[in-house]
Amino acid sequence: MVVAVGHDDDGVARLAFGNICVCDLQPGYFQSTLDGTVTRCDADGDGWVSDQALTTADQNNGQSPIAQEQTYAIRKIDAFELRTDDGAAGTAARSKLVTIDALVSAYNLPASSYRQISATAHVLLVEPASLDDPNVFASRYIDSSAAKRLRPYGGAVLGAENVLFAAEVNPLTKACNDDNDDLNFDGVPDVDQTQEFLTAPSLRPDLASTPLFYRMSYFIELDRGFYQGSCDPVDPTCTGTYVIAEKRRTKVAGNPDGLDLALSYDEAAGALGPFGEDSYWQSCMRGREPDYVASADDKYNTDFAHWYDDCTNASGTCRTADAADGHVGYDGRDPALANDTASPADADPSGGARWIGMGHHSQFKCVSFTDVDATQA
Repeated sequence: MVVAVGHDDDGVARLAFGNICVCDLQPGYFQSTLDGTVTRCDADGDGWVSDQALTTADQNNGQSPIAQEQTYAIRKIDAFELRTDDGAAGTAARSKLVTIDALVSAYNLPASSYRQISATAHVLLVEPASLDDPNVFASRYIDSSAAKRLRPYGGAVLGAENVLFAAEVNPLTKACNDDNDDLNFDGVPDVDQTQEFLTAPSLRPDLASTPLFYRMSYFIELDRGFYQGSCDPVDPTCTGTYVIAEKRRTKVAGNPDGLDLALSYDEAAGALGPFGEDSYWQSCMRGREPDYVASADDKYNTDFAHWYDDCTNASGTCRTADAADGHVGYDGRDPALANDTASPADADPSGGARWIGMGHHSQFKCVSFTDVDATQA
């Protein structure tokens, strides 16, 4: 008889793993190598598997009885696809593929943070059990531990309407909330976390892949991420891509794909707001953050600043290699909305499509305010 906890009470022909009786598992479950407990591989259903399921799957290179009984496939990706919010206009390229190999090279990542299939670098979509188990994750809002504690989102009183759920969180997600919140539980408070630090901070050792995920982590307020693949993850050679898409500054009726940006400026519809900004913020040209400094450890709020094409300058705003007059690379929008330091030709003087980069970081910042006594100012 198959029972609701994911296994057959009779076991698998009385096979054993150490002192653990190997269970006859239902699809989608794994058995702990520590105490034999049977648990869902992906308890929150977000496509990211618990690191404990990976521990079981890796036993004796997947050849032990306890590993072979686990049937859930763990997704693998060999690249990230970065998508701009509205860069498809004009001649600008809308997306850029960043392979795991390129990511490893760019940030000198340790070999332990990724795996290889026939010389193709890839990473498994695995998250700590504390992010995968809905009950454990929910407890972080009441846990007194400083390392795990999360504050109500937006600073409101704790309630169902201002907490995140495990299915909304993975090792790539961070949130601009409380100074001490570490949503993705990688060991760095989200407000202090940025991809572009030359030297990665001290990270939690729960996942070997954390140093790699750290370099592609994104704020949930600005971007949305999801897996995309055309093969069956059950195939050991199957790899997909992980898409990180900027949310749109301009609204689309009905928000069909969930990519509308929830942020806005103080404005009056169709007219200048009290501060005169109107809707220009939704179409103004962006580029790499001018404060970006290559080879430095103080590059806050510069996520994805590394991934610009043909930059002649390693620091500051990215300029196209062919723009002798120093124009900032045009970001693909209507030339009438750009200022006089840009022109459509800046997108690519050769007439092709040039990657315009992820521009949200140059417009939206996660900042922390501290009260200072007037006598100290």
